[in-house]
Amino acid sequence: MIWYVFSMCLILPASALGQPREVKPALNEVREGVPAGERPYEMVWAGREEARPPLVDFEDLEGWTVELHGKAVATLERSREQRMWGETSGKLTYRGEPGENRIVLRPPRPIPIPGRFTAANIWCFGNNWGWVPRADTPQVDLALHLVDSGGANHRISLGRVRWEEWWLVHRRVINHAGAEPRFPFALAAIEVSGGHQKDDRAIFLDSLSFYEEEWPALEFAPRPKRGVEPFEGQDQGLNTGPGKLPFPTREETILPANFEREFRVEARKPEALGWELRYEGSDSTVVYSVFPRPGDLGSIRVSIDGRPVARALAGAGVRLDGEDAPPSQRSIGMVDGVLRVEEVRNAGPQQQVTVELRYRLWQKSLVIDVICRGGRATELDLGAFEDVESPEAIPIPFANYGGQSHVLLARAGGKPFFGSVWVDWYRSSGSELFTRREVRRDSARINGGVRYRPKTDGSRNDLYERIFLTVSPLFEETLPTIANPPSRWAHVAGERLWQESWGPGSFEREHERSRRLRAYGIEKLIQCNHEIAWRDNADSFTLR
Repeated sequence: MIWYVFSMCLILPASALGQPREVKPALNEVREGVPAGERPYEMVWAGREEARPPLVDFEDLEGWTVELHGKAVATLERSREQRMWGETSGKLTYRGEPGENRIVLRPPRPIPIPGRFTAANIWCFGNNWGWVPRADTPQVDLALHLVDSGGANHRISLGRVRWEEWWLVHRRVINHAGAEPRFPFALAAIEVSGGHQKDDRAIFLDSLSFYEEEWPALEFAPRPKRGVEPFEGQDQGLNTGPGKLPFPTREETILPANFEREFRVEARKPEALGWELRYEGSDSTVVYSVFPRPGDLGSIRVSIDGRPVARALAGAGVRLDGEDAPPSQRSIGMVDGVLRVEEVRNAGPQQQVTVELRYRLWQKSLVIDVICRGGRATELDLGAFEDVESPEAIPIPFANYGGQSHVLLARAGGKPFFGSVWVDWYRSSGSELFTRREVRRDSARINGGVRYRPKTDGSRNDLYERIFLTVSPLFEETLPTIANPPSRWAHVAGERLWQESWGPGSFEREHERSRRLRAYGIEKLIQCNHEIAWRDNADSFTLR
């Protein structure tokens, strides 16, 4: 399996490894009578050749030694059992007792690394799956020990062995604390740590290389414009081409449905410090009282039919990178039923950004636009419902914000009500949605928010988000509307049950299970075995 692992690691000064408990020579002679393994068939079929000359190809281990630290027991030998590029690979057989076990594979002398480099690769035939922990085969860590031109030692962590066949372990290497690396370097040793199982296990190593990795600019063809009008000044990314996406099908996007057709909404300022946004219909009266304050989305008190039911979005707000001083409000006022708030936030020394908040009422939903330009926002947190009676969190199937999303169920005066808070994914400029669930005696967190990660150039998108906060006596009125055009295959998919099964199994057990489901009355079932039925083991392409 060609498994490409990308990460960055620092060239860090390495502490001395200490004196080994034992030093033994590597075995350079290939064992007789051991069948030679075949190269991965997908590499052979594709005619793949080694991409760059290796620094260590493990075709000759003459003079290499194995240093054993802690309670490690290990042997390094040339082997034909598993082959990647050449005729042999380095087979490391190891075991140990619990403790700090380290195995150091050391060449007879440091091997000079030609020129400069920004990345390191090594091929490894592993012995476990990273997502299926095995007590009898704990994961081991790989690392490289280098020495620079000044004689200083450095350690590069390559990560853990977490694949059962051949995979490419790749690390992008960056310098420590901005200091210029002292090229040229030399390879002093390869370290394998862990391996605290009582029985022998083995991994195979091949083709260690160092090179300067090229990062050409990414180029993509423009995509059709978004299906909704963007916020003023919002970067549309690649959505600048001709045409328009067919979704969402309306400007209101995910606004939950309101079953009552006859209603009215109004916004007013009934008291000195707060603004009131009121929904009134024959079904209910829902009032959101907003008390803006710097640093968060304000205090939002919610009542239904005159009964206080919750304080919504408690603790919600924009999180900034490097905020080092209290925020302050710049302006606040209501124009055409929209409450507008601007505040100044301090994002680091002599860096200020403006957070704009706009509150309006659509049906029973309080719609809040949040804008923060300048690329300093790292997160929009949706906060929690507080001052609620007997809160519960109802999981919503298929509403996945990176995890399970929920709707609030609580009570007021003995009567149930429901609450939800959703980020408008059609308009977001964020990197990822996330969820958080936390239910206490009188509070509940039912959703998380949206994060803004640095892009490949280190900058972040400006924050543009729309939040839908809905409180209603009806559960159905708190669910988001999926404003997509109907699928042309809905009539087919709607008649069938689709499911996915994981893990190793057998066709016999899968067929037995299918017959049992048929006996339960399920006639149309599509079952996906997550590619396992279509792989030999860990080859790199399904149905290859």
